[in-house]
Amino acid sequence: MNRHGVNERMRVPTNGGLFLFLAVTICLTPLITACSGTSASPDLAILYNRSAQAHAPDRNPIIAIPGNGSFPELNWAGADYVERVVFIGPPNAGSMDALLQLVKGRNIGPMLPYYPPALIGTFPAVYQMLPRSRHGLVVWNDGDGRPVDGLLDPALWQRMGWGLADPNEAKVLEKLLPDVPAPEKRRELALSLQRRILQRAKMFQTALDRPAVAPGGLQMILVAGDALPTPESASVDPQNGSVKIVGRNAGDGVILRSSALLDERIGQPWQPRVTTPIDFHTVMFIPEEHLNLTRAPVFRDNVLFWLLEDPR
Repeated sequence: MNRHGVNERMRVPTNGGLFLFLAVTICLTPLITACSGTSASPDLAILYNRSAQAHAPDRNPIIAIPGNGSFPELNWAGADYVERVVFIGPPNAGSMDALLQLVKGRNIGPMLPYYPPALIGTFPAVYQMLPRSRHGLVVWNDGDGRPVDGLLDPALWQRMGWGLADPNEAKVLEKLLPDVPAPEKRRELALSLQRRILQRAKMFQTALDRPAVAPGGLQMILVAGDALPTPESASVDPQNGSVKIVGRNAGDGVILRSSALLDERIGQPWQPRVTTPIDFHTVMFIPEEHLNLTRAPVFRDNVLFWLLEDPR
């Protein structure tokens, strides 16, 4: 490899592979630290700029993200420095697991602690992975099967007692806010945080749902699972806010095939071809569980081909 980031044997630029490595490394951060799905973007921009300068000092890539948390203008700035991006099992249309965790908490395993709903409720990334109301996959169990409208409406969360609004989570709030002695004040702060997180989640989903065509030279590739029963629909008890999975469909056990595609046929009259706002160049389905997608030999073979050998 020479100083410009070019493999001398294959004569292909390596920035694409480098970007994928950085994207996977940095974009895992919000899932581990429970940050917002957008908060890793400045870190990714900094690392990418440093790496690009090291490999090609005559170029000056800039990926600008507003520091106030607002969304930048969608002008595809920086696309000249990225050839291919590989998305692996992304919950583009949300995951029912996100709703279950916010309502019931998460029990990871016998050797790991239980994460109560109020604690999960402080994780912005989980709200961003909630299902879309328009797809009608969350319904009331009152007999009519009416869709639950406004899944990101703070009033709904307070009425149902979900997450930070759960009155039974007072002891958890006491641990989260040890410097606030009054229970009423702790609940007030918790509900205020929940409102802000839900608002940010709505902004995140709105931005993701905007149709956009990738500029020439940039290809977006999707890898997803489609062979395991995956939670698809849930019912909500309007009396106590309890949530129950009532339907499953093809996916990787966590993320639905339709969610990875952001398939807008869900909740609409059936048609044979996928309708999605995301401009995928290539889609590959693997019959594996979510965490095993990247361990599959077929994944490794194809991702290396896409990034290194596939003619541009």
